[in-house]
Amino acid sequence: CEGSEALADVVQVLFRHRGLQSLQTPSTVDFSELIGLRVLSLSHNSLTRIDPVRELPCLVELNVNHNRIADISPAFQCDSLEILLAANNSVPSIDGIQLRRLWRL
Repeated sequence: CEGSEALADVVQVLFRHRGLQSLQTPSTVDFSELIGLRVLSLSHNSLTRIDPVRELPCLVELNVNHNRIADISPAFQCDSLEILLAANNSVPSIDGIQLRRLWRL
């Protein structure tokens, strides 16, 4: 099984309490290969941006509680998103949110 095929089968990733500051450093996962990912938990880190989540077409639940994120708009590009947990961040506004399936924010 090739690496990219294995990543396509991953449905849940939990990166909680890992001290993450970025999702785009060379040592992190290539999010574009996680095409089947449904649950992503990044809570209790030091993230300031979540840009790579826009590449997750099947994402249903995103937990970014307890980070330093000011802009959660990349999550708005996940059409399948139903649950977005973003408490204890620096988000000034959620204007423009258009997630038809979102039922928990």
